Amino acid sequence: MSYGYPAASGLQVANSSISGIYNGQTRPYYIANNYAYNIFRGDLVYLGGDGFIHSLAEPPAGIGQAYAQLPSLGVFNGCTYEQSTAVNPTDPANPGRPYWPAGTSIVGNFPYGAPAYIIDDPNVIYTIQVDVNGLPWNAVGSTAAALFTLNGANNQVLGNPLTGQSLMQLQGPGGQTAANYNLRIIGFDESPFNNTPLPGAGPSLYCNALVLIQNHQYLQRAVGL
Repeated sequence: MSYGYPAASGLQVANSSISGIYNGQTRPYYIANNYAYNIFRGDLVYLGGDGFIHSLAEPPAGIGQAYAQLPSLGVFNGCTYEQSTAVNPTDPANPGRPYWPAGTSIVGNFPYGAPAYIIDDPNVIYTIQVDVNGLPWNAVGSTAAALFTLNGANNQVLGNPLTGQSLMQLQGPGGQTAANYNLRIIGFDESPFNNTPLPGAGPSLYCNALVLIQNHQYLQRAVGL
């Protein structure tokens, strides 16, 4: 985790909002063979009508909404798949992959597609870096949009292909009141290195906010402040 300068890494677990400790639990869902969008660890995903996981940056056909206002199933935390040796002779099978590369063709004993491990608990609190617009102190309690980093030529989701880490950010300055935005800001990362904003001062750039998934497929929260 990097604080105070641009180094987005998506949604990363901080703790739980209920009386308990998040223990790393994920639930397996599936990515369809040859699915055409990248999905990086820390990205928001949704469960499509086809029963497969999709990147939230790929809006469902016919909805006509930006991904900032679409419900999320949770956060992608890696996947498992096997490729033929002709495609990947150095690493055809691996028990854990940090991200899903767009268009991956899988083989082996995965008739339902590639298992994807999703943090789908709506009570998990995440830390996420805010973009260049920054976030003021009074954004706490409001809703905000997630902001994917996209390839301008084809709208493909970008991330770090070496580590598999997301480049998703929170779009500042927050302050939304709509209940259907992606994230609910509940505070600021308590790290001493965080660029936490001061009450009454202007927005702090590249600070880390603590958030809940606001528009969750398993829980719809009330409107923001």
